[in-house]
Amino acid sequence: MGMSERPSIRLRIDALVVEGLGPLPREALARTVESELARRLAAGAVPVLPAGHRVRVDGGAFDVPARPRAADVGARIGQAVHRAVVHP
Repeated sequence: MGMSERPSIRLRIDALVVEGLGPLPREALARTVESELARRLAAGAVPVLPAGHRVRVDGGAFDVPARPRAADVGARIGQAVHRAVVHP
């Protein structure tokens, strides 16, 4: 790999458990989580883990408005997962 190439990252989320919210559009939530994680990983610190490494991540809890939107919740989940992976 050349000096200007960034390493590739493969992140697979087998299950995403979101508790305490009413129904949200799953596809929109998943797209937003994915794009937020991709944006954050591309912008900065990336954890260096051995290939095939598996980890369970607890993204913690956060407040949401009374009428949450999938895009807002997905972004918050992406932020929480990124924080938990990069700064365990």
